[in-house]
Amino acid sequence: ILKEYVPRASALPPRLDLTDDIYMWPHSRSPLYADRMPLVLNLTIVNGMGSTGYFSDRPTWVPTNDLGKSLRFTFDYSDVLWPWSGALGIWVHVGDDAAKLSGVATGTIRFTVESPPFAGDTENQFSKVEVPFMANVIPTPPRSKRVLWDDYHNIQYPPHFLPA
Repeated sequence: ILKEYVPRASALPPRLDLTDDIYMWPHSRSPLYADRMPLVLNLTIVNGMGSTGYFSDRPTWVPTNDLGKSLRFTFDYSDVLWPWSGALGIWVHVGDDAAKLSGVATGTIRFTVESPPFAGDTENQFSKVEVPFMANVIPTPPRSKRVLWDDYHNIQYPPHFLPA
């Protein structure tokens, strides 16, 4: 396996398909709509090119359909991918221009990871990563039909919860 391996960066999960009921539950049951609190997701970035790496430039959102053009993304990421990994935080909003639209929004999150050269090499290594994104979008429901769910206040832990 290692003889055929080409060092590269990758993301886990490799795709964000919010229409997939099995892997992305409960997000798959909560469609996006304008005026909703942003959806917050996290990707783990694995850097197979070396123990240290950096984002060469800011991640970008590239829509692949008309509804995807209505999504707004904000990114936050690790300054340094060390050791071998880092995080990419993603906030997803639906623009007001899609308040009455419905369907599946699709696109790709793109970024490039840069790592120092291997011993004996002189040039930095680069790896382009693309993460497909797919989400259901619905028309904005009236406020009386919305359900507020807050994971931090609706799930109770024992007062002295210590993982073993």
